[in-house]
Amino acid sequence: MAILYGLTLHCQSVLKRIRTVCPRQDVSLLFRALRAIAQNPLLPGSGLSFHDPADPKARLYRVSSKFLIFYHVTDQGVVEFTDVWFSTPANP
Repeated sequence: MAILYGLTLHCQSVLKRIRTVCPRQDVSLLFRALRAIAQNPLLPGSGLSFHDPADPKARLYRVSSKFLIFYHVTDQGVVEFTDVWFSTPANP
């Protein structure tokens, strides 16, 4: 079965920046989490996004203390990643 996911342009931009400023092991941890969410959007530890708690398709997932992933599931069942918040020594 194919895993369907998408990235908004904003999310693509954020991920590109993360790859340039975060240590490789942190980036690897983030991308493993993105893959796990794409496989199971209701991954244990995920929750409703505070951006729109009335919409059960708008979700978030924390990856360690460094990343917070925002995503939703479309009506077609595609996981769409919308944003990633992150913290680095230069971006606390």
